[in-house]
Amino acid sequence: MRLAVFGLALLSLIGPAPAQEGRTLIDRMALDTPEQAVQSLIEAFAAEDYLSVYFILTPQAKEEFAYNYATFNVAQYFVLRDTGWIDGSFHSSIEDIDEERLIDLRNDVPLIFDDIVLHATANGQMPFSLADGMIQSSTPGDEDVVQVEVSADGQTLTIEAREVYTGDWRIDRIGWPGSDPEGRPWGIGTKAKSKS
Repeated sequence: MRLAVFGLALLSLIGPAPAQEGRTLIDRMALDTPEQAVQSLIEAFAAEDYLSVYFILTPQAKEEFAYNYATFNVAQYFVLRDTGWIDGSFHSSIEDIDEERLIDLRNDVPLIFDDIVLHATANGQMPFSLADGMIQSSTPGDEDVVQVEVSADGQTLTIEAREVYTGDWRIDRIGWPGSDPEGRPWGIGTKAKSKS
């Protein structure tokens, strides 16, 4: 028992792991290099922490998602099937959403993103998967951009990391063969397969 108490006391003196230091959620993320940003993305997807995924995105990718959501264009991000909805999410039939949830999510883009991606993943409506994602290589691009190749769930993804104004690296685009190369944070293109 004394050993356990001593161990806990020692841990409290050591403090949090370096990746957990910082005032905000973003400060605590490992975003110092393109590869760290991509690894943080993979880990957030694996943990179903889509709120963190949202904050790993570049400001431009977040803005584009918010605009497309507000103008009812989420079909470019997800496999919507016959209903045109993502069942169980905020982007489902309005009759299926209770009033309190509607008030909570209505103007909160990060929570909307988390909610929609969570349900799209659960329903097999995501066009890609980062399950068991592994970084294969990285290639510098123009200016502050690096292309990181990831193999995940039998698919090769190209994840574009970009250095932002804070000096952190964030995710600007996720692409795969047949996806929309201009879509932010991703775009399904004309041929999308559902991945669960």
